[in-house]
Amino acid sequence: MFNKLKALFVVEDENSKTAKPPVVEKKEKVESAAEVAVPSSEDIKVEPGAKPTAKFVNVLMKAIDEANQKGFDYLEYKQSLQSLSGMDMNVETQYQSALAMAKTMGASADSLIKSAAFYQDILKREDAKFQTAL
Repeated sequence: MFNKLKALFVVEDENSKTAKPPVVEKKEKVESAAEVAVPSSEDIKVEPGAKPTAKFVNVLMKAIDEANQKGFDYLEYKQSLQSLSGMDMNVETQYQSALAMAKTMGASADSLIKSAAFYQDILKREDAKFQTAL
């Protein structure tokens, strides 16, 4: 189980599996937490097909739900796309239908783009909180 969890955050080098761990001498200076370099989210490699834990997804969804804007915005647009995905129509028609519905609810393509950027900022703030906690 630990290996599966570790695989979400660390990509092992094939050469490191056969190599023995280095011996650490007792006289080495121990780095403080402030001196340790923390990788950014761009530096972390995630295994293809890896899925986030339910707890992690719940934290992100809670943050998005708490910041939900009033009216028809990107979240409602995305929900309408998901509903249309179950119907027998091509992807282009699904997007056009969802946008037409958004327009009837008073939204425009520009307002949907702005609200999507708003939610991306929410996720970036959650990433910053995660990096700080890490």
